[in-house]
Amino acid sequence: MHGRLARTVCIKAGTYDDEHSLRVQEDEDGHGEQPGHRSGDPNSTTKPVLNFSSQVRVGCGDNPDDGNLGGLTVNADYVTVKNIVVQGANDNCIKVREPMA
Repeated sequence: MHGRLARTVCIKAGTYDDEHSLRVQEDEDGHGEQPGHRSGDPNSTTKPVLNFSSQVRVGCGDNPDDGNLGGLTVNADYVTVKNIVVQGANDNCIKVREPMA
């Protein structure tokens, strides 16, 4: 049994403009019996929009020093992302990576 509770984040409907990537880090892992969640409000008729179109634009193949390419990066195990629209990022709107060992 894990000693900490998985983190649940519920995002209310609306458009959220951001110029910097958002990350779910490894220390926010869930576990098989209790995954973490990032989701839109299940009681809303519209989904929240994470809009990254104000990110500084980079050329094809360029990698900015701060790594600010994508929209939402999940670097954690047992995390569910649902009912969210992610748009306008430089590269991947949602990127799922294997956590660092």
